[in-house]
Amino acid sequence: MDMEASDFVQDKLTEWGFSEFKQRFEDEGIDKETFLSLGDSGRINVLIPKIGPRVKFRKRLKEYLQWNSMEACDFVQDKLTEWDLSELIQRFEDQGIDKETFLSLEESGNLNDLIPRTGPRVKFRKRLREYLQAQTDMRSQPPEMMDTDTGTYSDQEDNPEMDPTILSWHFQPTSTSDTDQDNEMDEEPVSNSNLNAGILGVILFTLRHRLTAAFSELMVLLNFVSPQLMTSFKHLSEKIPSLSAEFYCDNCQNYMGKNTDNVPCSCDTIFNKKRSYEKGSFFLSVSLKDLLKNILNIHGTELLPKKVNHKNDIKDVMDGEMYQNLLRQGKLAADDLTLMWNCDEVPIYEPTRWSIWPLQFTINELPYTQRMENVIVAGLWFGPKKPTMNTFLKPFIDECCDLAQKPFQWTDANGTVHSSKVFSLVCSSDAVARPLLRNCKQFNGEYGCDWCLHPGRVVEKHKGCMRSFPYDENKQAPRSNEMFRDDAKEAETTDSPKHGVKGLSLLSILPLFDIVFGFVPDYLHSVLMGISKQLVSLWLNPINSTKPWYVGDKISQMDSRLLCLKPPIEITRSPRSLKCWENWKAWEWRAFLLFYAFSVLPGILHSIYLEHYFVLSFSIHILLQESVSRHDLRLANASLVHFVKAMTELYGEENVSFNCHQLIHLADSVQNWGPLWATSTFSFERNNGNLRTLLNGFKNDPPRVYQRFLAWQYLPRHLSSSVFNRQSDFGELLAKLRPVNNDTDSAKPLGKSHNVDLTRPTKSALQELLNRPVLDKNVEAYDSFAKGHTVYHSTQCKGPTDCVIKLKNGCCGEIQLILLYKENCSCTSNCLCKAVPTIVVQLYHIKPDTLFHNIHPSHPSKAIIEKVEKTDQSKAFFLEDIQCKCMYVDGWLVPLPNTYERY
Repeated sequence: MDMEASDFVQDKLTEWGFSEFKQRFEDEGIDKETFLSLGDSGRINVLIPKIGPRVKFRKRLKEYLQWNSMEACDFVQDKLTEWDLSELIQRFEDQGIDKETFLSLEESGNLNDLIPRTGPRVKFRKRLREYLQAQTDMRSQPPEMMDTDTGTYSDQEDNPEMDPTILSWHFQPTSTSDTDQDNEMDEEPVSNSNLNAGILGVILFTLRHRLTAAFSELMVLLNFVSPQLMTSFKHLSEKIPSLSAEFYCDNCQNYMGKNTDNVPCSCDTIFNKKRSYEKGSFFLSVSLKDLLKNILNIHGTELLPKKVNHKNDIKDVMDGEMYQNLLRQGKLAADDLTLMWNCDEVPIYEPTRWSIWPLQFTINELPYTQRMENVIVAGLWFGPKKPTMNTFLKPFIDECCDLAQKPFQWTDANGTVHSSKVFSLVCSSDAVARPLLRNCKQFNGEYGCDWCLHPGRVVEKHKGCMRSFPYDENKQAPRSNEMFRDDAKEAETTDSPKHGVKGLSLLSILPLFDIVFGFVPDYLHSVLMGISKQLVSLWLNPINSTKPWYVGDKISQMDSRLLCLKPPIEITRSPRSLKCWENWKAWEWRAFLLFYAFSVLPGILHSIYLEHYFVLSFSIHILLQESVSRHDLRLANASLVHFVKAMTELYGEENVSFNCHQLIHLADSVQNWGPLWATSTFSFERNNGNLRTLLNGFKNDPPRVYQRFLAWQYLPRHLSSSVFNRQSDFGELLAKLRPVNNDTDSAKPLGKSHNVDLTRPTKSALQELLNRPVLDKNVEAYDSFAKGHTVYHSTQCKGPTDCVIKLKNGCCGEIQLILLYKENCSCTSNCLCKAVPTIVVQLYHIKPDTLFHNIHPSHPSKAIIEKVEKTDQSKAFFLEDIQCKCMYVDGWLVPLPNTYERY
């Protein structure tokens, strides 16, 4: 057994807590290859005789293999895409090329068979050699210059002078001035220096792309190039809110506060602050008020006005019934702020198994795009154990109670002073975190539902059992805020759960927060990573090979359809093979449910299961619209109830999971708090990913991780400040780095205009629309235009990918031409003449008998997804006639439900 393989086995056993088996594994000659296949081997019973450690080992091994499988699959696909060889992805997947095989292809002699064509093969060889040479060069560097955790160059990690946090530089600038710390950004130093503005942009670029490992070295270099830069950054760092360590008892996790020391805990343990710090028995918090001020000082002028909604259509959180009730009762003043918050686990598997729990917030009164770009983190729990939520939430609850009584003052960008109370109204977290937050049984326990009293029923599944939630109107009576409080008190008195409630939760005293309906069934986890993934698992898992729904033997046929799809730009990545379905991300499940399934499944999945799945897709489309009517809510709810009922009939009671049960509560969530996109955890999960990346190379040092994360969030907000914008020659880079923010619905042509020779049918269509003669010289053509958050192309530019639309009059088709009509214009340059934007559309014919008409025969007008066929007829429309962008999928017209999400 070679040394590297032996080290791998020894290291993994130590890391996973199985050191006592190291000698046994060595005696039995277990190398890396054998080790990784032990999960499927009966030999594991001999190596680890006791059931407890054996189960634990299998679990750790399965997690490791899933993690590696995901990384290997992504590595191969990413490299082929990066090397402009994406046409080979499917072939590599079909041949089972993983990362290890990929890197040794040139030596294997199989490259000619894998890549038959000479051109791509030569290109692949060149790219692979360059990549391998770069890796060799990196490994050949002196070890003292290499960061052992990250594989990047760094100074010695234990030297505190050379290991700064992101803004606590430990540098000595040539000159400093602390007298103007509270001045606006245009009074800060170096604002007139192109050099320093460029360097600030480099720093922002580093943060934006999370090049974390090189950041310390970059700052040393930049400080050498421009010492004055540190003065400006010192000014910025002083504006970033400071962290507080909140201590808890190491024995019982009871909250002890910030400054308590040498006092007895309620468990009779003497609390010692120094010992608790050394053991890591503390978490981090930041003043919520300070974090809100930072955002409001820049974006406060953009807050949406509070209005009573008389139209009944639900377009965002503020239109939801629970928010509207607070408005009607006069409990929310004009300047008051409300928050959506999230607390979920972010698992970290390397170097040891531990996790972090960020406490995150968004401001409901900000426009959606600003909301998503300004997620704030006010707390961070870390370690191998889950938090005791009454301990972790206490600083947050205390501050919220204070802010609900005593408004804080802040100044917007126009200098207007506001006074705001703050209320945390809605929590969007997954089904694992919610019971911890509410102090209830887990979702798979009796009465595990957050919103109703369905007890569930334990049924057999394969060789084990699970808790099923078959639809039953008699058992699923809704919970209420008052009922929950009564159940919590009874549970505390009897020391026994009541209706799944185990005791009191601090959230019960959170002002205006409803502990039942203040929580929402986030659709990322319940629908995308939940029921949608579960159904695909049922279809493809060989354990179901005797079932009527099994199609696992047709994955190659399904892939041939899936991988040739050309999604619009809103779907930001190409579809991935179904062979990797276990490693798909949430956005991939969203694209499959809403779009790809219409091409992939027909003719493969039996029609009864196909129609059942499309009911789910239809319902989620409705609840993801930008505007959801009361009629839409009733229709979606009826569809989801039908779906859950049919789940028992089609797949058996053992597959009616809690995720399936949650579907009957989605319509209520939309009614209470707005469309599904408004309360999803996508923005929180994106922040979680940033935190996970920022952990790279920091080991267990949460203060530094959190300080770096605060700066990563804070700096981009100053892109609009004069420090950056006064540098006119730097504007192009800033435009690329700065998040796109366009809440207007106005249409803007993109690119350069060009002349067009109008055909007779096109000219006739324009004249019919404009009701006047049209000359070629009065028309300019563009290849694309932006309307609000959406970019549209013509077929002249991108083919049929981004040009398919549905119009407000019910028509649909492909945009052939994008035209600006200027009557009587004779300008030769810098034209300011009024232009009329128009489009010429090749129309589709909508077939009357569609699948969704059959699913909902009583609602034929609500056929969101329609069967169409192309025609030769063209017609002209104004740009404002566009209702939405669509994806054409093998004869199906599938609309993008909203313009906010990127799929």
